[in-house]
Amino acid sequence: MSHILCLIDMKTIWNFLKSRFLWFNILAAIILVAVICWVVFWRLDVYTRHGEAVEVPDLSGMYVEEAELILKDCNLGYEIIDSVYIRNMKGGEIAEQTPIAGTKVKKNRKIYITVNSKQRKMVMVPNLVGESRRKVQSNLKTLGFDVDSVRYEPYEFNDEVLSVMWGDSVLAAGARVPDG
Repeated sequence: MSHILCLIDMKTIWNFLKSRFLWFNILAAIILVAVICWVVFWRLDVYTRHGEAVEVPDLSGMYVEEAELILKDCNLGYEIIDSVYIRNMKGGEIAEQTPIAGTKVKKNRKIYITVNSKQRKMVMVPNLVGESRRKVQSNLKTLGFDVDSVRYEPYEFNDEVLSVMWGDSVLAAGARVPDG
């Protein structure tokens, strides 16, 4: 008897698999999924403005006011995110930008700008008195200073630094002077 029940169940299942109802529902589900995918991808293209892009201009070396006008013409915004000190740039000039020049971005996006500081960096002078001239010149060069001249005075030790001067002032250890 249990043998016959199993055959009846298999026969019912086989008939269901051959029925139009099943295949109509499977076809309807496939069509519905295809339509939903097409609508989602079409809306995504519209929402993200796929294919529309503006090339980011090169802003390096410009002042923020100049860059603002150029970015406005390109339908782009900007935000100053940082300032750095670069000795060979003028204060207020744009040192870096993200994204870099030539990159394609969407309209109304922000360009992030790093500006060169308007104030010169102040560097602390280490204790150099009593060191050799050669070592002091090397230390000063490492700190970013240019040694203009060396003045010799009679002293019992040859080439020992007696003082460090900036202009007409003698600099003590810990004094702060502008970079360069």
